[in-house]
Amino acid sequence: HPIYQVNWGSMERHAGASLIVEVKQLQDGEVFLDPVPIEFTVNGQKKIETIYPKSKLTRVSIRLDANPTSVEVDPKGTLLKEVVSR
Repeated sequence: HPIYQVNWGSMERHAGASLIVEVKQLQDGEVFLDPVPIEFTVNGQKKIETIYPKSKLTRVSIRLDANPTSVEVDPKGTLLKEVVSR
């Protein structure tokens, strides 16, 4: 099963925030290519973005209205996985 570590950084802009989201797979063996839903909470509103891994390290840029107050990997529990903190 995949072991995910998700890191993100942002730059606030006049019209919102630009996030760089990095999804690492830490397990031994092959990469898992299953889409990974990530829920961002911004100003009390929840928004789900889906990351499509192509390798064990995937970086994407996401635009949000502001910096998120929370980030949750696979909020509905659809993937068999582990999520670890940095």
